[in-house]
Parts: sequence; structure tokens; C-alpha cells
Amino acid sequence: MKLTVALLVINLAARQITIAQIPPTFQIQHYTTENGLPSNGIKGIEWDEETGFLWIATEAGIARFNGIDFRIFSSQVTPFITTERISFMTRNNLGAIYAVDLNGNILKVRQNNLLFLRSTPRFTGPYNPYLYGLIVSDNFLNHKIDHPGMFLHTIPQAYALAKAVGSPSVKVLFDFYHVQIQEGNVLPTLDYAWDEIAYIQVGDTPGRNEPTTGEINYPNVLQHVYDKGYRGFVGLEHGTSKPGKEGELATLAAYRAVDPK
Repeated sequence: MKLTVALLVINLAARQITIAQIPPTFQIQHYTTENGLPSNGIKGIEWDEETGFLWIATEAGIARFNGIDFRIFSSQVTPFITTERISFMTRNNLGAIYAVDLNGNILKVRQNNLLFLRSTPRFTGPYNPYLYGLIVSDNFLNHKIDHPGMFLHTIPQAYALAKAVGSPSVKVLFDFYHVQIQEGNVLPTLDYAWDEIAYIQVGDTPGRNEPTTGEINYPNVLQHVYDKGYRGFVGLEHGTSKPGKEGELATLAAYRAVDPK
């Protein structure tokens, strides 16, 4: 089955947004191997806010898209790429974009170029977390409604765990839906754990639907997050309050309504 960039963009738009102004109009253009992509197997897409380039990890190298055409980083033109099969691509909360290939090599985007960062050795001895530079976040889940009996169910627990591990590769996922149910007081709780938070998710309560359908003041919440300097992804961990196209349009309108100014 061919996977196109357009389908992935639609999928990503349904699950996550960046804290940025959403333009009032847009165009949809389909791209495949027939008009520029090195592969239809897409492993990750990240937008570089500084340069405006869209970076696409594929099963045949990495593509940089400027809105008109692609520049392909493959083993033929990029000597440090030893395998073109990219495992995934991610962006941290500082805006830095990384990719990892199947050989464990970490690649980094710098301005308009792709650089080799380092290799991660395969297991041959004791595990050393500092050999692995990409972040994994630990999520807590509320036990009052959705997840009774879970090990982590408050932000202070998750924060203490991240601090105890003491690795830059283990951080906290802050889910506003779970925080509001379990603890409330979301902004002071966010501030308390800020130095260990790597990723945030939204969903309103009650109902776990799109922002503006429940009790969380998302315009204030996301403005606070933006003002603190967060520029990473926001996971849209929720359903829609209405079915079909009506629900999708209502959800897009909600995103625009809560977008920071």
C-alpha cells in the first residue's frame, strides 16, 4: 500500500499540532515517488520552524522539502548514511530535529543541512543510558476514571521518577486531561515539573474530547505553555464531540480558538 505525504500530514493533523498560528487557508498536494519522494514508506515528518523546511524520514533516505521540490539525502550523496532505512524522526522541545537509522546512527538537522551526530553501539555489555540520546517520556495515568491500579498516577510521582533516573533520555509526558482529573491545579503543577517535561498532550474533561468542550481553560493553558518557551508538539489525545465531518470541523475550529496569540 502506498503511503503518501499528504495522507501522513492528514493523520498527523488529526493527532497532534504545534503551538503556532494556524493559517486560515491551506492547500493539499499529494506527493509520492512519482513526483519527488525517495520512498512512499514514511517514517516521520518534522517541520523546521527556523528555516521553513519540511523534513521527511523515509525507507530510502531523508528528504528536505521547501514547498516546491525535494532535496534527497541518501547514501549516494551523503557519505555518513550507511543505511537509507530510517527508523524514525523526532523533534525535541528546543526545536532540534533528529533521525535514527536502522544501524543506530543518530542524524541531526542543522539549519538547511543534515549532519551525522553519533553512532549508538549495539548491546555488548551493561546498559548505559547515556549512549542513547533520544528522549523517552514516562506518562502517568489517572486512576479515578480511566486507569485504576496503574503505577504512576500523579505528576509528582512521574517527576520524582525522572529525577531519580537522572538521564536526559527519560522525561515526563504531561497530559492535561489526566492532570485535571487526578490533581487539578494544572498550571502550578505544570510549573512544578517543567524542567522534566518533554512532551504535552491535550484532551478536555469530562468526555476526553477536543479542547473547549469541557472544564479546562485551554486558551489560558496553551498561552501559558507558549509563554514558557515550549515549541514542541502537542499530542491531540482525545476524541471528537460530534460525529463525522461536523465533528472534524468543530475540532479544527477549537484548535484555532485555543491557539496562543
